[in-house]
Amino acid sequence: MYLTQCYQWTARESEIIRYIIKGDTTKEIARKLSITSYTIQGHLKSILSKTNIKTRSKLISLINGWDVKSISKNQF
Repeated sequence: MYLTQCYQWTARESEIIRYIIKGDTTKEIARKLSITSYTIQGHLKSILSKTNIKTRSKLISLINGWDVKSISKNQF
């Protein structure tokens, strides 16, 4: 089972997570996706709620516990 399925992340949430893992800020992600920072914050709030995690760093730790390199873009 992949993280997306496990936590029921949407395609957009998975996309945002990939940027978070790269170290992009909320503003950088918003600019790259042509949406507002508030929208990114809303998605991040949903992601953290679904994982029962409170911070980006803990989200990254969760993801690093999986072999992310072996997970394709669509399966993440």
